[in-house]
Amino acid sequence: NKCVYYYGCLLHGARRHASHADIVVTNHALLFCDCMFDGAILPPIAHWVIDEAHAAESEARRQLTVQVEARGLMNDLVQLRGTDGMLAHLVARAQKTGGGLLVVGLANKLRTSAVAAQPVAESFFSHVKELSELAVKSNYDRIDLWINPQVRDSSQWGMVVSLGGALIKRLEGLVKEGRDTVSACAEFEELLEAQSDLSALVMRLQEIRDALTLIVEGVDQGYVYYAELDRRENVPGDRLVAASLDVGGALAESFYPQQMSVTYASATIAAGTDFSYFVRGVGLDLIPDGSFSTLQLASSYDFEQNMTVFLPDDLPEPNGPGYRTALEELLFEVHVAMEGSVLTLFTNRRDMERCHEQLKPRLEARGLQLKCQFRTMSAKRLRDEFVEDKHLSLFALRSFWEGFDAPGETLRCVIIPKLPFGRPTDPLQCERDQRESNAWKRYVLPEAVIDLKQAAGRLIRSSTDTGCLVLADARLRTKWYGRSFLAALPSQRQYVRSTLEIVEEMRRLY
Repeated sequence: NKCVYYYGCLLHGARRHASHADIVVTNHALLFCDCMFDGAILPPIAHWVIDEAHAAESEARRQLTVQVEARGLMNDLVQLRGTDGMLAHLVARAQKTGGGLLVVGLANKLRTSAVAAQPVAESFFSHVKELSELAVKSNYDRIDLWINPQVRDSSQWGMVVSLGGALIKRLEGLVKEGRDTVSACAEFEELLEAQSDLSALVMRLQEIRDALTLIVEGVDQGYVYYAELDRRENVPGDRLVAASLDVGGALAESFYPQQMSVTYASATIAAGTDFSYFVRGVGLDLIPDGSFSTLQLASSYDFEQNMTVFLPDDLPEPNGPGYRTALEELLFEVHVAMEGSVLTLFTNRRDMERCHEQLKPRLEARGLQLKCQFRTMSAKRLRDEFVEDKHLSLFALRSFWEGFDAPGETLRCVIIPKLPFGRPTDPLQCERDQRESNAWKRYVLPEAVIDLKQAAGRLIRSSTDTGCLVLADARLRTKWYGRSFLAALPSQRQYVRSTLEIVEEMRRLY
């Protein structure tokens, strides 16, 4: 509120309007951010309705996660030491202010400390990048490294701890000197806006210092610790992360007691008819008995009539020999039979791009256009193009698994090559596997079932939509957990057929 534009600010204006509103509409990120900051952002609201609630746990975990990012810290140090940074502008203003010599002296001391902290931070993050040597071999530039006891015992982590300790001391000094400078600015009205900016930066440095201490020490068992690393030498995209394991516990402690009612709603909140995965995830199992209830309602759509599910019986399992060749043949035949309007949802970018490379020329020879969600492509642009052209087909990744709405003839077939299991190297999954004997069945399986339901939900978007779902993962037929996925689908009109039988049936039905 020291900013000269405060009373005309869109952000603070929206908050003022919200404080006088009967109904406030927001998103998951702001809701859980407000929860973690003890209601400091949104007005006190007694009754919450949380739509698309299957994503609530992951967003709450994101808000509870703390991290130390190379790019962010370096930018903050530049603001303090740079000749065109925030601190330099504050000094320039203070020099024009009568009696501002104390501010100038404190600011110059802060700048000197920032200059000294820069090489320490650079050395620290160069050793963080070297942690990639401990990761499983991968062809990807970006990797996640779970910081487990073995990593903490390594010489590479020993260097991170040593330099991390030095960086923590430098940050402590910067925070103290920054606060002294902020306090000195309070006497001068001309410096209030610059003071506000510096105060925010000092708070960030304190948060980074606290996060770094938490991660380097690694003693708090409420977190899973990992490093997000970029193997490219000159790319400062590395970060150390501490993610909360027990999101439900935090919600049960700090969110539910403040509300009169919370309603979670989603078309995919249950894995089949079982709500237990969601209940544990958001901490409803931790509140007093009888404090919550569940209700599963039938859809108004006639899925049995409008959706057909096909399971090819002539494809190997995804890791088996010949799978990709068989998959490419299935994709080609289905696209030709449907004459476009097919959405294929991949779990892996490399598989998607390889299939696109092989199939695009073959389909173009048949007069069919195929788009692919490359890294450089705008997801919004792809969505718009797909909806506008009912003959266009698309290969896409996770951003299209939910929230994508293409009713009518623009989408008549969804293909899912592989079941959407999480990565075995995912740090959260690794930590759970270490702590619980049945972690895969308790977390990974129901999450994958819900993800598959989300993907299947792209097909029927209105009461008049019709179409087919092709599940090309043989594990649905060969593994015990396959029935969990099939039972959870909205349509039980499911057929096991060969590829040729499937395309013949498609031509007859659609």
